[in-house]
Amino acid sequence: YADVIDKLVTKCWQEEAYAEAQLRKVTR
Repeated sequence: YADVIDKLVTKCWQEEAYAEAQLRKVTR
């Protein structure tokens, strides 16, 4: 069960980091 939550958190974190990277590209 904790493993599933861990995977979800990791996925959310990765998407957040990806979105941030895309924003930096656009604002540069």
